[in-house]
Amino acid sequence: MTKKYIHLDEPAEWSGHWRLPDRPDDELPGILRYDGEGNLKLELIGAFEDRILFDPTPETTVVKEGLQSWGTIHGAAAQRNITLIDCEPLKTERVYGAGVKSPGQQSITATMALIGAHVTGKDDQVFSAVQVSIEGLANWSAPSGIKTPVDIDRGALDEPCSIYVAPTKVQSVTVDDTEFCLMRHYTLSPPDQCKGEVTRRICDAVSMNVVPASPISLKSALGEVKIVQDLIALAAYSAVGVIWLRLESDESSIGDSFSACQNVDVVYLPSKIGHRHAKAHEGERLLFTCEHVSFEDVLSRWTKTHEQLLSAINMLMSLRRNPKMYVENILLTAAGAAEVLYRDLGISQRPFPVDEFKKMRAAALEHLPKKYRDHFKGVIRNEPILRERLKCLARRLDRDAVKILLADESKWAEQLASSRNQLAHTGKARKLAFEQLLVIADVTAVIIALNIMLELGVPAERQCEIVQSHPEISMVAKQGREQFSTDSKK
Repeated sequence: MTKKYIHLDEPAEWSGHWRLPDRPDDELPGILRYDGEGNLKLELIGAFEDRILFDPTPETTVVKEGLQSWGTIHGAAAQRNITLIDCEPLKTERVYGAGVKSPGQQSITATMALIGAHVTGKDDQVFSAVQVSIEGLANWSAPSGIKTPVDIDRGALDEPCSIYVAPTKVQSVTVDDTEFCLMRHYTLSPPDQCKGEVTRRICDAVSMNVVPASPISLKSALGEVKIVQDLIALAAYSAVGVIWLRLESDESSIGDSFSACQNVDVVYLPSKIGHRHAKAHEGERLLFTCEHVSFEDVLSRWTKTHEQLLSAINMLMSLRRNPKMYVENILLTAAGAAEVLYRDLGISQRPFPVDEFKKMRAAALEHLPKKYRDHFKGVIRNEPILRERLKCLARRLDRDAVKILLADESKWAEQLASSRNQLAHTGKARKLAFEQLLVIADVTAVIIALNIMLELGVPAERQCEIVQSHPEISMVAKQGREQFSTDSKK
């Protein structure tokens, strides 16, 4: 088995032979290069036929306009089978009538490479496990198993000292026949011999292992990765990247489709590439960890919450990733995420009893001219207005946390609803300045995040700690208290 992982932030290349799956005997030599930024390019000596050919008669071949693409290309390099997925010809050079006979060249791009397997596409259900490393996972999961009996922050040591790895409890939970397990990887580097000092390092890396009850496809495996990635992104209140992704092939499928190596490394462009050597978030920057909610509880709740609240989660993550230069888009996304969250939480309360509303609407329709009745039915609904839905989201949270965040929830709901309506209907939020609109969006994002964490069982006291001490959210809370206080100007 291959033990070394392919990190998505590091360039790599594979020299070998490549072929189209339906033409196994026509192999071409070439080099597959990955640039460490999500881009894959295959440089071939020779070329696959990328022209669209049509044979109107046995003696005639017509070349149609455009180029054909290939769903997969198979290769063999570094003693491993390789599958390239979603392949497009980038540049093709053919040689005709040259004085010296020489092969042409072709450049092909691909969206994904599976290093260690030949598959026919993203839907082949041949993978028995998913293992992924994500930024922030180590800090979120548990304290490190690396221990030292003395205070290493004091600098110089004047007594014997040892650094050791303490056994840590395996954290695992099975949800709907899928097992989620935290895997710890300890490595000891060889001594770094310098002229002035000798350094040796112990590395403690954490990954998530996802084992479904039955084999899954590549598409489903990427879905499992998103579940884990979104959880850590919520905890970090920031986009987090995938550092590496490895699949395990189903043993029953080993044969023509797989090499003897059962590990399949995935090289692709995720929503964000992770950098393992980048400085991690400080502990207080994580909104919650496994110390606030146990690993078993949070994964059990998250797998269900993620599916139920996926649209709101995606919109929240887009708010956290996009620069704050397009305030109109940010505000509309924040309002939309709040509306979607309210609906998907299933907390909607109708303003009128259903039977009474039907009677009131029927009575109103009788007094309207017939030509206006269809329009009236479409605009009169038994649903709370946006302001009430927003206040309902705020009232679900810990009251002390809400007071720290925005002082007057009614004023926040009024400003968000009116600004959203003005933008949607007139293209401008006339009453508020750019900075005020940003405060509205930032406070709304925090309220959405706290509501999602509430579904995960994050304690109320932790909500207060977040709005008081989190470096970014505490600043948002300060601005929110000023803008949404009862005595401030609208």
